[in-house]
Order: sequence, then structure tokens, then C-alpha cells
Amino acid sequence: MCVSAIELEDNAANLASLMFTMCLNFCGVLYYPTGFWSFMYRCSPFTYFIAAVLAAGLGNSHVACSEKEFSTIVPPEGQSCQEYMEPYMSEAGGYLKDISDGSCQFCSMSDTNVFLKSLHIEYDQRWRNWGIFLCYVVINWSVMFFVYWLFRVPKKNDRVQDESSLKSKALVNVDEKPEEK
Repeated sequence: MCVSAIELEDNAANLASLMFTMCLNFCGVLYYPTGFWSFMYRCSPFTYFIAAVLAAGLGNSHVACSEKEFSTIVPPEGQSCQEYMEPYMSEAGGYLKDISDGSCQFCSMSDTNVFLKSLHIEYDQRWRNWGIFLCYVVINWSVMFFVYWLFRVPKKNDRVQDESSLKSKALVNVDEKPEEK
């Protein structure tokens, strides 16, 4: 779209690079913007592309923690590990692995939807996000053709009235040989 509106390719490439960088910075994977910049998160087409791809690729999968990833927890007297951790696990997810000495081990992630939620991605919205991204593609193509027509296609009042002023016509006349009789 930038090339269709700007005559110099270098300037169009610079503008396209700036817009691409902004889309990458505000898509929410590296950093979830808040406050004033949150509108850029909603405007970036990469937000919806990455959300759709990650949700389809990672969503609804089981996670098994390795031994190094477990946290050891000792519940208060009179409570089991399950009773103690149930309110937290119902909000944040995770699972318990019991140990016989009264303590238990806790893994903070039981499925990949917990990880996706930390990136503000919902598994159930994967098709919606894909559709929004495709709308960005269609709108971008439509605007590109309109901008090309607006800036590059000569309009009726810009057309050349006299054919003799065209360079191509003048070159053709120079190369022609006069007819001999």
C-alpha cells in the first residue's frame, strides 16, 4: 500500500518498515501495552494473527512439569494440600503431586490455556482472530488499489490532449524513413 501511494521506492520502504515495526512492537507478545498505547494493540493485525496461530497450535494441550519445575508446599496444620491449594488452583490453574511427609509439590501449569491466558489469548477466539486478520488483508488490498488509482492513474483532466507532445510518438517519428517514390 505504501508503494502504491509514494513515488520514490526508498521512501515507501522506509514508511513500510516503520509501520511493520510498530505492528510487531504492539502485537502483545513481547509486551502487553496498557494505557494510551492499548489502542495500538487492538489496531495491529499481528495481534490477531499471532493469537490465532498460538491458540490453534498450543491450545487445549496438557502440560507435565519436570521435577525441577515443581514448588514444594507445606499446608497449614489440619488441612490437606488439596484443601489448601484448591482456591488458588481454581483461579490460576495448576496441579498437585502429593509427597508422603505432609508436604506436596505444585506445578503452576496444568494445560497450555493458562499460558495463553497470560498472553491475553483465548482458545475459543481462534477462528474470530483468524477472520479479523483476513479482514485486515482484504482491507489492505482494497485500500492499495484505491490509493494506486487515486495517485497514479491519470484522471480525465490530466490526460494529454495533443499526441505530438508525447515522447514515444516523437521517437517513432525520428526512426521512420521517408518513403521514396
